[in-house]
Amino acid sequence: MLKLAFVAMIGVVSAVCPNACSGHGSCGASDLCTCYGNWIGNDCSERVCAYGYAWADDTAAGSASGRSAGHHYAECSNKGVCDRKKGECKCFDGYDGKACRRSVCPNKCSGHGTCEYMEEVVTGYDDWDAKKVMQCQCDPHWSGADCSSRMCPRSDDPLTTGQVSEVQTISLSCGVTTEEITGDYSLVYTDSYGGVWTTRPIDGKDGTSNNKHAYDNTNSQEYTNQVEEVLKGLPYWVIDDVRVTSNYADVSNTHGITYDVTFLGSSVQGDQAALTLLNTACSHSDGGCYPRVASLACDGGATLTATVAESVKGTTENAVCSNRGNCDGTSGLCECFDGFTGDACQTQTIYF
Repeated sequence: MLKLAFVAMIGVVSAVCPNACSGHGSCGASDLCTCYGNWIGNDCSERVCAYGYAWADDTAAGSASGRSAGHHYAECSNKGVCDRKKGECKCFDGYDGKACRRSVCPNKCSGHGTCEYMEEVVTGYDDWDAKKVMQCQCDPHWSGADCSSRMCPRSDDPLTTGQVSEVQTISLSCGVTTEEITGDYSLVYTDSYGGVWTTRPIDGKDGTSNNKHAYDNTNSQEYTNQVEEVLKGLPYWVIDDVRVTSNYADVSNTHGITYDVTFLGSSVQGDQAALTLLNTACSHSDGGCYPRVASLACDGGATLTATVAESVKGTTENAVCSNRGNCDGTSGLCECFDGFTGDACQTQTIYF
């Protein structure tokens, strides 16, 4: 009888799982722990780290889930080691975030740009790495993978000939002669260095004592003078020279105006980005918005047509240091070759 009790006691003692499964699991048959969620190990004492789409793994993985082959879920995205005590990923160099799910931008973009996902950089991109791969989007006048290099001035090569300046044609029309265009708008210009500039509002009246709408062939000159003034008035001489001329005959059967913008200055050479019209109403009541415009409209309810077209493609160069010097990426200054001067080396000083 005593012997049977001793044997039974041995059985009870041996039916205990290691460390009582650490309080993170249940003890089952054969003294094996069944761990609760996010815990692993023989005694359920180790944490599970976060999962993300793998940067690379077995090429067959992911096919069942619909993900690209080789990019199924993996702990620490296969780009880090799990700290089992803390349940946190220790990411390899170049990777960061929970589950090491995103790449790191070099040098934090040097303080001259923003670190953005591929889906933010490339419109419509939605592949497996759309929210994983990151790269620097540099501020205007900065370039390089880490935005550490200053951009140097650009202009036309002074030794090339036979080229033409960019001309863009802007047309505003109500489509019917019985209606007038009311309100105002601004033009938006994108420069060669990534900067975006918005002009002061272009008034819909000619500014004279007649206070007439500036959309007919009797006062179009006053109107184009105003457009030219606001373009040249952008800061830092972004557009150092431009000519605006009326071409009213193109809309002679409708109430509107068409005008040409010719880019002439040394800072606006070559093929230019298309001007755009900022025609969204913004008033004092909106609070803090700029510029304050009333937006263009046809006073009788007709649909306003506003277009911007490249009528003459600029063929002058828009070259770094005008092809006549080297760019110092540290200072952002051109080191001009002998015989050339100017901030962009655009002026020849020695003639052969």
